[in-house]
Amino acid sequence: MKKIMLGVCCLSVIAIVGGCKQENQNVTHSEGEVTEVSKNSEGSMTETTVSQKKELSLTTEEMEKWVREVLVFSDRWNDDYVISTAINQTDDMLYSQVGKPQTGSDYVFRINSVGELEAKIGNMNYDFKTVSTTYLVMDVSKEELIKVFGEEIEPPTIAEDKINSFDEAVAYVLDNEALWNQSDYKVQGHREDEMATKLHSNEIGENYSVSILIDKPIYPQLEKGSLSFVVYKDGRIDQQIRPTGVDFAVLLDPSGGKEKTMVNYSEIERYD
Repeated sequence: MKKIMLGVCCLSVIAIVGGCKQENQNVTHSEGEVTEVSKNSEGSMTETTVSQKKELSLTTEEMEKWVREVLVFSDRWNDDYVISTAINQTDDMLYSQVGKPQTGSDYVFRINSVGELEAKIGNMNYDFKTVSTTYLVMDVSKEELIKVFGEEIEPPTIAEDKINSFDEAVAYVLDNEALWNQSDYKVQGHREDEMATKLHSNEIGENYSVSILIDKPIYPQLEKGSLSFVVYKDGRIDQQIRPTGVDFAVLLDPSGGKEKTMVNYSEIERYD
């Protein structure tokens, strides 16, 4: 009996040390389950099934289709939009940037660690919020989406006459709040001092600098929140979009210029 047991033990040791060659194969099912099939040299088969949420392994095309569906559902889709998708090397999440060509991002989407689609306005200092939990299913209400994307864009208010004072410039900016590049804030007033109310002039035209105070910073490096605009006497409004002080986007141009066009104010000659 001892000899037989010793023989069995030896066989076990040989199997462990020498090892039986295994062939592993993963089979992904449409519902998101992954089955690992292992086959050793003796022909024994082992199957292990692991649940994997589909949303965590989307292709670029699938991600962009999901993003587009959310924007269509929330009445934010624009036929001029271009979607750019890539994996962020910092957090290893899949991101989509949405905007018109050469104008920066109007919206940023990502898939979080649990497979939910999140979004926020542009590249500002706002938290991502969930806009859909299941692929191509609109399971977040429009009321909740408004908190993410802001109110539906209204037709702009165009100045009937020239902007002739700083107060008129401030009122004009506030009347066109729907065009601003930010959301999820409360207006706290505006900056008003001798420098702020001064009429400026550059190669585009005479203008006022309007700084709207809000209840939260839009950039991490700033302690207080404010939005900066340049309002021209002909009704054009430019908004600062980066904390550089020189990068602006054209929000409204009654003369027929292209809205959302990027403007670098360091390249514009000033006359004052």
